[in-house]
Amino acid sequence: NEIIYQEVALFKVPTESLYGEDIIENTVRKYNAKILEVTPVYTVIEKTGHEEEIDALFRQLREYGEVKQFTRSGRIAITKSSTEHFSDYLEALDKYHKE
Repeated sequence: NEIIYQEVALFKVPTESLYGEDIIENTVRKYNAKILEVTPVYTVIEKTGHEEEIDALFRQLREYGEVKQFTRSGRIAITKSSTEHFSDYLEALDKYHKE
């Protein structure tokens, strides 16, 4: 594949869900996510990865009833090609597929 792509997602969960059982903390580790901010009221979790990974983490956190807010970037991408302008790369790719 000639494109590297990722998404970024932020999850806001109640900080109290981090206390007691380690379910949320273990889930964050399992999905290789990061805790960005912890306040007495809420905790923000960041997950960078592919759509399927973010969806899986969302489903897992929702199972615990802990997602208060959720947002995602959508796919962001960069080419591996020596073509520096993404639009040029897409045009070349389109020509290739039409041939």
